[in-house]
Amino acid sequence: MKLFHLSKRITQKIEVYSHPHLRRFRNFHGHLSEYEGLTLYRCAKRLKPNSNIVEVGSFRGRSANYICAGIDKPGTKLYCIDIWVKTNTPGSTDDDQVIFIQNTKEFSNLIIAFKGASRGFASWFSGKIDLVFIDADHSYEGCKEDIVQLLPLTKRNAFVLFHDYGNPCGVKDAVDEFVRKRKLAKVDLKHSICVCKKIL
Repeated sequence: MKLFHLSKRITQKIEVYSHPHLRRFRNFHGHLSEYEGLTLYRCAKRLKPNSNIVEVGSFRGRSANYICAGIDKPGTKLYCIDIWVKTNTPGSTDDDQVIFIQNTKEFSNLIIAFKGASRGFASWFSGKIDLVFIDADHSYEGCKEDIVQLLPLTKRNAFVLFHDYGNPCGVKDAVDEFVRKRKLAKVDLKHSICVCKKIL
């Protein structure tokens, strides 16, 4: 078993190092591993032109950079949702939004920042979502709220990704509840990113 996990880690490292243009993002403060960033990058590359990507919990832009690096189709946009106030998240300060703008300036033409929560975004947004990445409030109630607000706006069979699935928080319970209700189907687990597809 130990040998299997070692082999898996080596394979993941090789995958990361095969994309050297992504390695610069590891210098941005965040809680996303390089391998998880690669997962976001690959999901973004699968999208068709004029797609809408929504990320909840953008913090300082590390994950947003991985997503934007994968956008290679015209008309695609990334909507970054965050409250951008100091929280109990390790490293969080009152300057998080300023740092986010600085860290994502390379992709400013692709990003639309929305300061607030998913509920406010859902009442403002009028399109349909092709890819969702949820990494905000990790409590059961907080994660469930993000799913409730964004899932109706998401296209059928679109990918919905959750960070910190399986870590000591409420994300797993919230995701599994929607899987049981047959609104989401689990597809894969990349480190702590649970990759799901919207069913209904």
